[in-house]
Amino acid sequence: MTVIFYILAAIMLSAALYVAVSRDIARAIFCFFGVLFALAGLYIFALADFVAVTQILVYAGGVVVLMIFALMLTDKQLLEVIRKEEKTGPRLFRARSLPSILLALGVLAVLLQVAVTVDWSGLQWLNEASAAGNRVTGKENMVENVGINLMTRYLLPFEVISVLLLAALIGAAYLARGRK
Repeated sequence: MTVIFYILAAIMLSAALYVAVSRDIARAIFCFFGVLFALAGLYIFALADFVAVTQILVYAGGVVVLMIFALMLTDKQLLEVIRKEEKTGPRLFRARSLPSILLALGVLAVLLQVAVTVDWSGLQWLNEASAAGNRVTGKENMVENVGINLMTRYLLPFEVISVLLLAALIGAAYLARGRK
């Protein structure tokens, strides 16, 4: 099991790195699909089966298809301008990307510092939850709990979101139709 976890993590990290440095938008979108799918596998290891299925259906399915649809609707002359800029020379780091690189390195340094200095066994909220018996053992039926809450307590927000998504779909179809 540990080997599968590390394989999924390696796939996710390498695909995410390719998305970050790639100049080809279409390949970056497909690698982003790989990132989302590997993340769903990691959710399964965290005993979050409903979140994993939602990750695959909503994000890996819907969002990536939406990105491909947006890429297909993009003006072809704009893509040609981007390709001409790429032909000036394959440079990974340019002067204009220096602030974003410094910001990313700063965030990485803070995350590493927190991961090293935090006493994970001494967290008060974790000890309180453990003492109260609030643990996920993997035997609970999380999908049933989510379904009951979704169809009782959160029914109105769920319906409002579905109407908003339907309106967005109709608007996208209208814009894709073009002018005559």
